[in-house]
Amino acid sequence: LPPPMSAIAGKVFFPALCLGTGFLGCWQSKRYFEKVELIERQDLLLKAGVDAPSSSLDVDFADGLSHVVTLSGTFRHQDECVVGPRGPPPGALAKDGPMSGRGGGGLSSSPQGFYVISPFVLRDGRVVLVNRGWDSVSHLNADYDRPDNVVDLTVVTSSCEEGGMFSPPPISPFKKNTGRSQPTLLWLEEEALRTLTNITKTREPKLRMLKEVVSSGGGLGTGKGRTLVRPTIEQAVEFKVQPETHAGYAATWFSLSAAGVFMTRKLLKNVPK
Repeated sequence: LPPPMSAIAGKVFFPALCLGTGFLGCWQSKRYFEKVELIERQDLLLKAGVDAPSSSLDVDFADGLSHVVTLSGTFRHQDECVVGPRGPPPGALAKDGPMSGRGGGGLSSSPQGFYVISPFVLRDGRVVLVNRGWDSVSHLNADYDRPDNVVDLTVVTSSCEEGGMFSPPPISPFKKNTGRSQPTLLWLEEEALRTLTNITKTREPKLRMLKEVVSSGGGLGTGKGRTLVRPTIEQAVEFKVQPETHAGYAATWFSLSAAGVFMTRKLLKNVPK
């Protein structure tokens, strides 16, 4: 007699499950080695950038690394927007603990607030977007430094964010968290940023994102009035997901695959042929 369908399904499903978890373990192992290499490249680039930062935007914004750049120009504060709620820059308020902005797998239990994104007009007329820093929910409506003169900035290159299948719309319909008249961004989607900051594709075909940093000693910026929380250069280039996290995921998937192989062998031995 032919074996029952449940036996056939078991012989297909459980080995496939073992293969799937094993594949995920291999993928996380690959991500581990890629992240180690990326951090090594970032360390070399950081050392060169701190010693001699670029004064030009002719750097690669798409290589996955953060380049140190110095800029001169004026902020267009009337077109700024905020994105959040999010935790503070990692390490800007504390090295570790709940205030550090760090957590396993990029998660944290830090205080929540908003990042201020402002257009910055360069001396040659080009416009870039600068993440000026973080402010807590309780302080966001108070006055913070908004220089109206020409300023020199040290920034690191950044990028817009790509939404996933289940990402909410980038512009939040709620304004009560900030008390501002303009909408709040939930994530940094390019078209939403262009809309809220009045930067058209005709004016700037390529939207460049940068993070303002402080050169040393803590996470507070400089300027008149209360300062926003800003990272140092070292903190700004820190990867959210470290190699140790990928190693932990790989170990978990490989363990599940090995356990699945053991249990599947025992199960299939009892299946009638």
